[in-house]
Amino acid sequence: MADLLMGHRVKELSRRYFMEGVKSSNKLIAADFEGRHVPETPRAQRRETNQDDSGNYIYQIRAEFEETGKAGGRKFAKFLLALRADIRAGNCAEMCLVSAFLAEEYEHVPRNQIYYASLGQPSDHAFCVISDAEIPPAMHRAPITLVPYA
Repeated sequence: MADLLMGHRVKELSRRYFMEGVKSSNKLIAADFEGRHVPETPRAQRRETNQDDSGNYIYQIRAEFEETGKAGGRKFAKFLLALRADIRAGNCAEMCLVSAFLAEEYEHVPRNQIYYASLGQPSDHAFCVISDAEIPPAMHRAPITLVPYA
């Protein structure tokens, strides 16, 4: 049954899986909360290098999956879960799909209660929505667009 505790388990499993890999490619922090430029430090330079590496890995991972001729979020999630840690990378979209797969496989949430959610412009973010009942198609639209997990 979908509940808050189950959601936390899925989130932690997904984060732990990606934590072993390369840092997300879209976490560059170049300014503080007041918009001032953050000075370059060795740590900031390492973060920037890791983000470049991650962006390249994500591009390669997506391209390699496309070459398999397979399609669908569930198949991409299985593909991601089979990656070695040293080449594993993912941003919000990858984490969303892995979370959806884990919810279905390990928490036994029916597939028709799992959704890939994305925020429209001007934002760029995706996340997994797990419901305790199927969400009617009329509610699958902006500002948060829901796509049934398949």
